Amino acid sequence: LLADFKEQKLKFNKAMKIIRTSSFSLDDLAEAGIQTHILRSIHFRETGYVENVVFPGICVPLLFKLYADIDGNLYVCENCEGQTVIGNALSGYLDMNAIKLMTDTIENLLNNVLHCAKCPAMRFCSLCFKQFFKNKHLRPLNEIFMECRRMQNVIFNYFSIYVSILECKPNLFSNRDFAIPEEKDSFYKEMIDAVKHRISMESI
Repeated sequence: LLADFKEQKLKFNKAMKIIRTSSFSLDDLAEAGIQTHILRSIHFRETGYVENVVFPGICVPLLFKLYADIDGNLYVCENCEGQTVIGNALSGYLDMNAIKLMTDTIENLLNNVLHCAKCPAMRFCSLCFKQFFKNKHLRPLNEIFMECRRMQNVIFNYFSIYVSILECKPNLFSNRDFAIPEEKDSFYKEMIDAVKHRISMESI
């Protein structure tokens, strides 16, 4: 974790040095390793109270990403190979119980254990299933909290970069091309509801 903090600090310092020049662009920041899509997300973020969190940055199984190995076994994504198999592409089988257990575990973790809705970095969090599970089991909470701390540090640094950019070039993000389309957010919410409905029907 300390090594990760040091790496983020180096990126932050490099970005701040670029911002101090009068002719910088978002491309200059991208070349320095800064993820400009995070800056865009910050600028066009939604505001308001959120009671519960539904997979803030997670690739929901069967929705945003899916991975199949050479035997046709299905996993949440390529980063989770060897973890829980959720189906098989060759047979057409889907283990809805495994998927429901996984999603329910994550939802409980986010809302009842970590209380993500109260975290200032919640809207930009990209923690995923891989970081929550190890050897098919939920990781110890202290390890998960360390991941949370790392993510908070990243987001706080990006907010500092964002504010510094606005101080130097207040109109840099005014172009709507940088916006996240509203229909994309709406589509995600509808698809998540559809997946939850299918899981509930399969479990009856």
